[in-house]
Amino acid sequence: MKKVDLSRREFLRAGAAVSAGAVLMSDKAFAAGSDKLRVAMIGCGDRGTKDAIDCLNADPGTEMVAIADMFQDRVDKSLAEMRKAVPDKVKVTPQTVFLGFDAYKKVLAMKDVDIVLLLTPPGFRPVTLRAALEAGKHIFMEKPGAVDPVGIRSLMESADLADQKKLSIVVGTQQRWQPHYQELMKRVHNGDLSARSSAGRPIGTGAAPSGTGRSASPAGRIWNGRSAAGPTSPGCRATTSSSSTCTTWT
Repeated sequence: MKKVDLSRREFLRAGAAVSAGAVLMSDKAFAAGSDKLRVAMIGCGDRGTKDAIDCLNADPGTEMVAIADMFQDRVDKSLAEMRKAVPDKVKVTPQTVFLGFDAYKKVLAMKDVDIVLLLTPPGFRPVTLRAALEAGKHIFMEKPGAVDPVGIRSLMESADLADQKKLSIVVGTQQRWQPHYQELMKRVHNGDLSARSSAGRPIGTGAAPSGTGRSASPAGRIWNGRSAAGPTSPGCRATTSSSSTCTTWT
């Protein structure tokens, strides 16, 4: 398999929900003759804005070029926060701000957008994910991916479509890739820990632990935050082939 230059091919790294890892993109994620990764947001609430800032901080080549949302005040607040945090990377103009239920379609129609961040409430996620893949975009999407069985089945179909189109999907399930969680689960599975008498977890730690078998299905590949076409090892780094892109979490 061919090695990929990490310094020029990763677009997401540590910080909050996007924060536990990186997606290694195929060469077509970059505009022709450019080292820029042009990013667009679909949904721009508080959580999504933090995700976008993490994304823009991940690599010198990232820049935000478009936003879709229902409400102008949300857009204004999000842009103000991004311009304060990463002023040189926000290239959104009034012409690339889109409002309304169909705003996501206008973002996806932009030929110069390489990556979309799907940050709306989860009920919209299956529809926007499918549309983004059909438009040929690489994707980061917030969790959860759906809210009902119909939506889950749609995600599984979208995973197959990502396989076919060699596109990457990353989900913000960061804790399952943190080394101390992986070590704890390893000890549990090895029987190194005594029987549990009580347990608790802080809010926001609901990702499935490593070793649950979710990676065996298309839905599992999305859950795991890996490329739908990528290898299943959490330790996979910087490998691509003609049929897959490896997603790396660090």
